[in-house]
Amino acid sequence: MEKNVTTARQRHALRALHSGPCSREQLDSETGASNSPEIVRQLRCQGWDIPCERVPHVDRDGIKGTHGVYQLSEHDRERLQTLRELEDT
Repeated sequence: MEKNVTTARQRHALRALHSGPCSREQLDSETGASNSPEIVRQLRCQGWDIPCERVPHVDRDGIKGTHGVYQLSEHDRERLQTLRELEDT
């Protein structure tokens, strides 16, 4: 993978995001970290386009809130697919 992906956690995050949108909790699980927003920040600094959509929810106590769902932009999703195909050859 290019764009200076330098850590295993960054690679894990990109693989998860390539599969589709991920909440912070999902990315934490996929990367083996409890700080996936920091991993997303690092990837963004490296040029990856990872928008975050704020999704409303109601927690178990009935309190309304929002949580973030990350996803790769369509352009970077296609680019990552191309890079993965090149790695397989």
